[in-house]
Amino acid sequence: MSQTSKFLLPEYSRNTTRPWKVLVANHENPYDINPFVNSLVNSLKPFFSVDINLSEFWACQSDYQFIHIHWPEALFNWQIPSNEQLEHLEQVIRKWKQRGALLVYTRHNSLPHYSQNRSSHERLYAIIENNCDAIVHMGKHSKKELLTRKSPAIENQLHPVIPHHVYEHLYRPDIDKNQAREILKINKTSLVILVFGDFRSQEERDWTMQAFESIRVEDKILVAPRWGEIISNENRMLSNRIVSHEKTPLYFIMADLVFIQRLSILNSGNLPLALLFNKPVVGPNTGNVGEILRKTGNYLFEPGNIRSVASAYKKAISDLSKGKKCANREYAMKHYNLNKTALNYKKIFHQLLKSTLI
Repeated sequence: MSQTSKFLLPEYSRNTTRPWKVLVANHENPYDINPFVNSLVNSLKPFFSVDINLSEFWACQSDYQFIHIHWPEALFNWQIPSNEQLEHLEQVIRKWKQRGALLVYTRHNSLPHYSQNRSSHERLYAIIENNCDAIVHMGKHSKKELLTRKSPAIENQLHPVIPHHVYEHLYRPDIDKNQAREILKINKTSLVILVFGDFRSQEERDWTMQAFESIRVEDKILVAPRWGEIISNENRMLSNRIVSHEKTPLYFIMADLVFIQRLSILNSGNLPLALLFNKPVVGPNTGNVGEILRKTGNYLFEPGNIRSVASAYKKAISDLSKGKKCANREYAMKHYNLNKTALNYKKIFHQLLKSTLI
């Protein structure tokens, strides 16, 4: 089976009698490295007519009841917008509002992870945040953080909390831990720490290595496919590759613990992956990530505090050695499954429509 066919999300039948149309202002790419948008769109198709099209957003000529925005910088193909482009964005938003469209924004980040022009991105995010009818947060922390700005425009919006869904329809692992390690050429008896996400700074690399070295276990391996350079020895398997959807399950299945290396973060797409594959997580007590780690009974560290991360690792490894059952997948499938996420978005869309009719 090909990579794309194996990991295709199921097609949902579209009920064409439903009048409500949603435009997701994003480039359509069903095999994007981040499957969040496409998986959510497919889950909403039983309830709405949903299109992913960035050109349609800028043309502002079709009839849509909802415009759904995810990453604001995606509106400009991840490039830094000029002042003229930002002014044009404001004009386009006004046109959509004049046509009766409602704007929904899912808040993935506070600002872009990488920004060479902070002022432009701050203005971009402010334009989106101040002109939406609803801002969807992935945790209570995000909502609280945004409302502290005391902006009348933001305070008058809907602020639902819908956690990041897991990809249970996308990843269907059919191998066990030993098989996964054999494929990846990893010792079956070693304690394996997986750091799956991209490294955004040298500080994150240094912190990850300090944390790893604090583990008082001799037979241990650090696996980090997005490290940025290739380093391979008896206890480090570091590389610089984007892991395909085909191989993603291999990495999570073979791991004993997942480490989230961020020192400052709002959300992490690697957290729902770890929960889905039922792996204990050691992560930072910050943003929505810290909130979810506490809620799910995982292991928290204070960013930059080496004693804190050493203690978190020690507790996690102790629980592993005692055979403590990990309930991450059970919790995720109950609270963060894709169907529940779709129903929550449906509820928000209905609430917005209802409010416009009052």
